[in-house]
Amino acid sequence: MTTNLRSDQRGAAAVELALVLPVLLLILAGIIEFGRGYHEKISMTHAAREGARALAVGKTASVAEATAVGAATGVGLTTAEVSTVPASGTCTPGSTVTVEINHRLDFFIQLIGDGVDLTSKASMRCGG
Repeated sequence: MTTNLRSDQRGAAAVELALVLPVLLLILAGIIEFGRGYHEKISMTHAAREGARALAVGKTASVAEATAVGAATGVGLTTAEVSTVPASGTCTPGSTVTVEINHRLDFFIQLIGDGVDLTSKASMRCGG
């Protein structure tokens, strides 16, 4: 009777693992996706600051957009996702310039969802 009890426990452990494993894998996938999103948000914030700094020191809007794209390592930004205010990029001393980045983060695992739109904005006062 002892051997039957031991084999029954092995079967119960296998069933418990089969029930719990998908939930644990989904939690792990959520943690990974959250980490990716957090990394992209931090990189985009850094890129927006770099683009605003370029505008504030007198660079053109196109140079500021290229600076922002270059500063966002690992994100895959394009200049179409970066906008500047003023759009002309002219910076008069005492005024404020703003760089805004809108980027879509697509999830690897579709069970969590399609993706999320991330936005970062930075403003700086023009030097003179």
